[in-house]
Amino acid sequence: MKTTFIVFLLPLVSTFMFGTLVMGEILKLPDRELNLLQFNEEQIQNDVMIMEGIQSEYEKSSPININIIIEDASFECGDLFLSINKIYHDKTELITQSGFFGQCFQQNDYMLPIDDEFIEIIDIPGEYEIVAQMHDKHYKKTAVISKKFLVI
Repeated sequence: MKTTFIVFLLPLVSTFMFGTLVMGEILKLPDRELNLLQFNEEQIQNDVMIMEGIQSEYEKSSPININIIIEDASFECGDLFLSINKIYHDKTELITQSGFFGQCFQQNDYMLPIDDEFIEIIDIPGEYEIVAQMHDKHYKKTAVISKKFLVI
């Protein structure tokens, strides 16, 4: 029992205590703060993006296929995330999410995703929302657009 304590628990406890002490001293310094989410993104709404191909209603098991057009040159390259959420009365539930990384395009010449497709099939009737988020390559700006649709 003593060997287990000395070999396993003592190093673990001392490491935790030493780390806490060092972090506490660092945070006491002026202009220091603990910021776990280091992205300081500027969020831009619908005027930068256009969602093409979305309909207001789909039959269940029909493919949902959309494309995104970006109309802002500052988003020349970046990461595109598309997600579909099921809408309930008081909450939403993520159904599917796709990421398309390194989407580089010339202004007004390409639809996103480049060299790929976003196609999803939903089998459960209800109200849904599709959300598109485009992050610039430095993760300083984010453009967001969303549309609601029904599956019948």
